[in-house]
Amino acid sequence: VTILQALLDAGRYPSTVYPVWLRIIVTFLIPIAVATTVPLQALRGDLDASRILMFLAIGMASFLVASRVWKAGLKRYSGASS
Repeated sequence: VTILQALLDAGRYPSTVYPVWLRIIVTFLIPIAVATTVPLQALRGDLDASRILMFLAIGMASFLVASRVWKAGLKRYSGASS
């Protein structure tokens, strides 16, 4: 519960308030900053086209990886019953 609370607290602030090492963690390892900072920057008009394209490409790549992992898991799934 404490870790979840810390992540929720980290998501309350834009990633620009954090030092660079923590900004990398909350942006790429635990992408809570993407969910909070990117929409705010888009509403303020602070995102340029290259960053929008980068986030779209990362989102599509993440979706493709997650889909492949899901399908591989389904192939190996044998059922929950004993």
